[in-house]
Parts: sequence; structure tokens; C-alpha cells
Amino acid sequence: MRRVIWLTLLLVLAANVVYAGAVDPLLQGRADAYQGGIENWWFTGDMGGLTTVSSWTDDTYTTLVCLQNQGDSMIWTGMYLGSQALRYLITGDADALSETQRIVTYMHNAMLVTQTLGYIPRYFGHDVWPWNCNNPDGSDWKVKGTGDWDGYYWVHQTSRDQYSGYWWGMTLAYEALAGQDEEKRGWIRQDFADIIQMLVTNSWNITDENGQYTGNHAAWVGGVMRLAWLVQAAHVIDEQYYWDLLDDQFDKNKIILPIDTNSFFNRYDEFFGNNLRHLAFQSMFRLWPDRERLQFLYDTWQKQNRPWTKNIHNPFFDAVHITGCRRLGECDGDELASIQADALNTLGRYWDPPDYIRGVTCSDQPLDPFSVWMNDFLDKYPALRQLIDVHPQTEDGRELDDRPWTDMYWQSGDVFIASCATGDDKAQIGAGFDYLVAYWMGVYYATLPGDGPYGDDDPTDDDTMVDDDTIDDDTIDDDTVDDDAVDDDAVDDDAVDDDAVDDDAVDDDAVDDDAVDDDAIDDDQADDDSVDDDLTDDDSGHHDSGDDDNSGCGC
Repeated sequence: MRRVIWLTLLLVLAANVVYAGAVDPLLQGRADAYQGGIENWWFTGDMGGLTTVSSWTDDTYTTLVCLQNQGDSMIWTGMYLGSQALRYLITGDADALSETQRIVTYMHNAMLVTQTLGYIPRYFGHDVWPWNCNNPDGSDWKVKGTGDWDGYYWVHQTSRDQYSGYWWGMTLAYEALAGQDEEKRGWIRQDFADIIQMLVTNSWNITDENGQYTGNHAAWVGGVMRLAWLVQAAHVIDEQYYWDLLDDQFDKNKIILPIDTNSFFNRYDEFFGNNLRHLAFQSMFRLWPDRERLQFLYDTWQKQNRPWTKNIHNPFFDAVHITGCRRLGECDGDELASIQADALNTLGRYWDPPDYIRGVTCSDQPLDPFSVWMNDFLDKYPALRQLIDVHPQTEDGRELDDRPWTDMYWQSGDVFIASCATGDDKAQIGAGFDYLVAYWMGVYYATLPGDGPYGDDDPTDDDTMVDDDTIDDDTIDDDTVDDDAVDDDAVDDDAVDDDAVDDDAVDDDAVDDDAVDDDAIDDDQADDDSVDDDLTDDDSGHHDSGDDDNSGCGC
């Protein structure tokens, strides 16, 4: 019985995994169980993307009826890929590497199947049951594969939402595969180049196999996503063209970024937009190459997004916040401790597999005054609901088990639902990939216990004091106060540097006065260091291949 298998798998993995660091055994065991379920039942080799729900004949889970929700498969497959890349970077586990390679292969094939430059489908897989259960012949969005892809089908009308997960996962995979699989890293570089070429050629519109700007009315790529995708492309491809394009687009979009980032109305309508912004900003926080613009992006996000997405029991969103404040050395110790406690609590409430649709009756909670007022206003002018549809919501975010079951918790506005009363449906189960994304992000950025690169015996340590990590917070440090063997700060305080005492705050003299340096005369026209020595690169060509802010996941 599959149900028995699920439960047995959970218990066996929880009992036998040798945990690195001080992981929480309950959370880790749950992650292992969801991992096994996804690998066994949600994919068919390299030819099927992740979907969020599977339907079975009954709760014995012996006969699969359908893999649901193919239309959003690409964003979720990309986020799942990111979780596997993080899992490998943290643990070095062979299964995590294999899974990363498998999903990269799927993503690469997904672009090939459309036979259209830079265009990925929402989903592609075998044109047989149960992988085509929602897409029989004649379906509006179904396209049959041709040539080498005969016997497969794919779903078009691909939106910018789907690309968001694709970019995030593939960039993390590129970093995880360093030194492990250069062939697949080459695929990622070329596929990224093709996407950027498609977008630039078509005025930043996703363009389908018919040359149409469709994307289910979401084909145009705005400022926030544009910068996020470009910084990932520049980081991966690392050619001057992409860095210059990023600089150009930053200058053109800077003035509208506060508007594009603002999430006030996403608090009340289309809450899923917050997930898209967090995917974008997490990449920018990790990878942005200069401190001044990174600070601007972080400050903009803090003012325009974070006020409406904090304190809502969302460990994925909180880990994105920590990405930014750690990079800039601005994390508040009390806030970090609060986030850590909430992440443990929230993921502790997540369901054990099988994650069937569970009935929940929500508790009574005080209502948000603005949502009540707005609902009454829209009742008087119902035509306006075509623009924004606001209903009464709770003032505070609900705990995870005090809201309706959903297939992807971190994008669900039900965190503010006014009331609910739903029943069980044990024949439909969720994949649990959202748990894996939040868990491995939390371990990586030390909002959860574990052995990620930020793991620390002092959980509030953000490098404002002497670092006491066994493994430093970064692979290469880029904190405002440096305590690493590799220096990258404006103020030099290392024993290992270009000389024992740094003769100036930033060494960019026309004549190099260091005893040991990259050349006798340091001309700084092109940085010839193997590791760049400050967050703000003082070279005329400031995005060199050796820049420590362009290499490695731990930025």
C-alpha cells in the first residue's frame, strides 16, 4: 500500500540519516520523506516536470489517476531544482547532485522541444496518460512534439511567472554543478544566452513558436524581473555584453523600481505576485556586483515589499530577507532570532506525507480594517472588481495549520483568509516541494538549524563581530566587516592580503606599492587577480571573471 510506504519511508529516513551539523531531526526527516516521494512518483525520467498535486483512486495510493496542474509546472520545477542545488551545496549528497543533473536535463530538453529560440513551455512530457490527463488532443494550449520529440507534447502560452522559477533554479544549479558537470553548465549558459537574445530582439516580450507575444497576457517582462534575469545571465555567462546590458537596464528602470516592487495591493489581491518578487530579489541580493546599487535595491525592497510580507509565517520569504541583510551586513540579531523561531514553528506545523488535502476549520481572527472598507466600497462599485478584487481579510497572518490546505503555501493569500471550513480529500496529495524549498533555503541561510555555509554556534552572528563559524558565512566573504582569509573589503583587516599592512584603503594606485601583488605595476585597467579584493570593483572593466561577487552561491 502506498500510504504505508509513505509512512514507513518517513520513519526509516528519520531514524537512519546521519545528520551533518545540528539539524532538527523532525524537519530533516520530513524533508527526506518528501524527497523520496517526489523522486519516485512525480517524474518520468528526464521527460516530465514537477506538478503540485496527484490524484489517486483512493487513499491506498496504488493507482494514479492524474498528475494535475501542468500549466504551472515550469515555475515549480525551477523552484524544486533550486532546492536540490542548495541541498547539494549544503550536504554534498550524491542523490542531490543526481537530482540536480536530472532536472537540468529536463529544463534543457524543455527548451529544445519548442524548437523556438529562448522559449520554454509551461510543461512537457509523454503524450500518454497520466502525463497528458489534463491535456487531451484538441486542448487549446497543447502542442504535439515533432521530429525528435514525436510522442511528447508541451503546453504553450508561457508567462513570465514560469520563467521566474526557471531562472532561479537553473542559476543555483549552475553553481552547484561547478567541477561536477561542465557539459550541463554549458547547456545553461547557452540557454540563458538564447533567452536574453529572444527578449532583447522582441522588446522584452516572451515570444512563442508563432512569433506571438502571448503568455496568457503576461508576456512582457518588467523592470524587477528584467534586472533579476539579467544579473543571473551575466553571472552565469560572464561576458561583458551582459554586464553592460544589466547596467543599461538598471539606469533605465531605476526610477520605476519602487512602483514595480510595491506590494501593498498584493497583500489584498493576487498575493502570488509576492512569490515572484521574492524569487527576483533573492537572485539580485545574492549576485548584484556593486554595493551602491545593491543597497538601493535592498532599500527599495525594504520599503515597498517587506512591510507587507513579514511576520506572516513564510520561511521562504524570510530567508530571502536574510539573504539581503547578510550580504550587506545589516541583519538585526533580535529579528534574526525571531525569524529562526518562526521558521522552526511554521515548518514544524507542515503536514507529514502523504500530504493529502486536509480539512481545516479556521479560527476566528480580527479583521484588517482596510480590507473591510475596500470590500464595502467595491460592493457599491462592482465594476471595479475587474481591476482589484478585495474581500475581508484577517489583520495578522494565520499559522500554517490554521488556513486551508494548498499545493504551494508560500504564494497563497489564504494566509489572510477571513474564515474557512473545508473537508478531507485523501485521494489527492501534494508533492511537498514548497516544504523542500523553504527547508533548504532555511538551512543554507541559517534561519533553520543545519550545516549550511551560514551555520553558526551563535545564531545571531552576522559578522559584526569575530566570526565563530566552522565554515564561514560565505564561500568568499563580502561582508562590511571582514574576518576571512580572503579579503574583499574597502577596509583591510586581514593577515593574508597583498601585503602585511595595506598602504591605502583601496589599492588602486597607478604605481603599485605592495610587496606582493598581481604585477609589479598595478594599472587596474583590467583586474588580473584570481579573487577581486572589494565588493565595489575599482577596475575600469568592473565585472571580471575573477570577481568574488560573481562566483559562487554564497554571496
